[in-house]
Amino acid sequence: LDEAQVGEVGAHAAQHPVQRPAPGCQLLPQPLLQLLPLPLAPGGGAAAVQGDPPRLHGGQHEDEPVEDGLKLLQALGGLPQKVTYERDPLKAETPLLERQLKELLTFLLKSAFVVEQQPTMPNACKRPLVLRTASKFSARARLLVRLHDRNHRMEAKIHIDRDTPKIKGFRKFNILTSSSKTLLTGDSPQDGLVCDFQYLTLKEQKESRSGKGSKGIGEGPLAVTEELHLITFTLAYAYCGLELELETTTLPFVIISNNNQLSSAWASILWFNMLSTNPKDRHFFSSPPPAPWPQLAEVLSWQFESVAERGLSRDHLLMLAEKLFGSKPSPECTLAWPKFSKEGASGFSFWSWLDGILGLLQEHLKQLWKNNLILGFVSRKQEKKLLKGKRTGTFLIRFSESILGGVTCTWVEHPDTGPPAFRAVVPYTAVELASLALPDIIRDYQLLVEENIPENPLQFLYPDIARDEAFGPYYSQREEGTARHGAGQRWGSTPSPL
Repeated sequence: LDEAQVGEVGAHAAQHPVQRPAPGCQLLPQPLLQLLPLPLAPGGGAAAVQGDPPRLHGGQHEDEPVEDGLKLLQALGGLPQKVTYERDPLKAETPLLERQLKELLTFLLKSAFVVEQQPTMPNACKRPLVLRTASKFSARARLLVRLHDRNHRMEAKIHIDRDTPKIKGFRKFNILTSSSKTLLTGDSPQDGLVCDFQYLTLKEQKESRSGKGSKGIGEGPLAVTEELHLITFTLAYAYCGLELELETTTLPFVIISNNNQLSSAWASILWFNMLSTNPKDRHFFSSPPPAPWPQLAEVLSWQFESVAERGLSRDHLLMLAEKLFGSKPSPECTLAWPKFSKEGASGFSFWSWLDGILGLLQEHLKQLWKNNLILGFVSRKQEKKLLKGKRTGTFLIRFSESILGGVTCTWVEHPDTGPPAFRAVVPYTAVELASLALPDIIRDYQLLVEENIPENPLQFLYPDIARDEAFGPYYSQREEGTARHGAGQRWGSTPSPL
């Protein structure tokens, strides 16, 4: 460059300085910052954790303009040592522009270091953020830019509860196996740099034991399933003289010691992600806020959509609202955390009842629920209203309100005189359905009528679908003219009037 060209470059740079981002400005959209591929819902909660269908997310940053600009400014900064002139703008403006560009790059990098996979155990049944001691789990972080010094080894470290909350009885844990990993390039140029921690395990520190047993009750104010823990990733970053420690944190998770705590732990994860405005608030359950019914109803519907590919209808939600709030619920109703997860007139909480149904659907009734063959959430008062005008033998399938994870069947009979009679069967649970599928039970169900002639009273699925037409595709194969042993006896011996 001659003197005139150097002056032109310097003048152009001075007229087009790098602009700092406005206060609060995000270079990355908020849904990308913490949870990929589980995007964050407004207010810091993870919608996909709650069951919301997954959404698309972005890839790596386009880092070439930043890289080229920084190298250009560093090259321009050395030119005045070779050739300069009076009032040379490169002397005054280049350091300022380089400082501004580094500030912008710092902001970009801090936003681009994200948690891609939240802490999850294998076979977690779509329930991340619940970990069990002595069981393997994995977590993954990603730097969404491939802007780094090839000669600098970038190492990420993983920490649990870096800043322990001041909560009495709060348990402390150690991460076993290696706590550091080198960032590697992804499978394609769009994948950025990946740090994948696999086969991690947690062990409770002996001095932190608070006497909390399997029910999660101990010396502290929080149950085991209400303790919220965090994993933090840190990354020593260096590029073109810029050195940073990047940091990103997972969503809070719950640590359990045995499987009977899993349901309560998942309730805590749902409640936190639904209502918390601070994704790092580990004191949340010291005073958990109540849930507005419309918001809770949406989350519950997502759970059924996630487990069995069919959410809750308006009628389902109305029945649940009446169960919780009485005969005249309104959108202004709110539900307290203890009433959702701890208290219940039947000896179990509202959530335990729902989660038992979710487990039953997942293991045994998914296709029937998905294809609208199970009416599901119907009160006894409502089922009589639905069936009384139907012909004899019309039946519906609903979930039991008195037995956890139970499904039952109610049908209507119209005697020659008097009002219609409604009969139901003893609810079936996963124990029975593991050996005999519900469609086969319905097909083989028999009662002894006059003259001890066996007869199947289940003829038409509500509203008016022939039994075999509705359930025929789900029948198992059997020899013609034979019934599966025990089906008629188990169902036919104990019908009860309603």
